[in-house]
Amino acid sequence: EERVRRLEDRAELGELVARYAIAVDDRDFDCISDMFASDCRFDNVLGVARGRARVVEYYRARLGEFGPTYHVPHMQT
Repeated sequence: EERVRRLEDRAELGELVARYAIAVDDRDFDCISDMFASDCRFDNVLGVARGRARVVEYYRARLGEFGPTYHVPHMQT
């Protein structure tokens, strides 16, 4: 049971990385928001964002500086 759970957890983490890449590239800020805990702390190049609203604010500002993006998640450890 423990081994199966570990494999399921790894699969979920891989899917999270893929969903993150798609959400960022699609500028899906609702999806990005849902990936963070409501009381999250997100360290970033501009400082620290606390809470989902601030994280989304950060992503809106940063992604507004770029043209199209294309994330390709390859592997996780």
